[in-house]
Amino acid sequence: GGVSRGRREFIVAIDGPAGSGKSTTARRCAQELGLRHLDTGAMYRAVTLKVLETGTDWRSAKALRRLLARTRLSIRWHHHGYSVMLDGRDVS
Repeated sequence: GGVSRGRREFIVAIDGPAGSGKSTTARRCAQELGLRHLDTGAMYRAVTLKVLETGTDWRSAKALRRLLARTRLSIRWHHHGYSVMLDGRDVS
């Protein structure tokens, strides 16, 4: 972890097969420990949405690099969780 604003921060990653309860476990652990929970799968799904909407050839690394170079993906934190922002649009 790193140090930010005088407090210690860290990242916990949970890996496993689809449907094994990773997200549920992560949300509950974060809630119990008073930590933020970020589902990185939501970020992958946002990029996939842009690929589909633009008709980009997902099999082409070159086309994906071009698309990603002009893509803004960010997380907007709220008191109740977060929103995934894709090019300024909430795609949560």
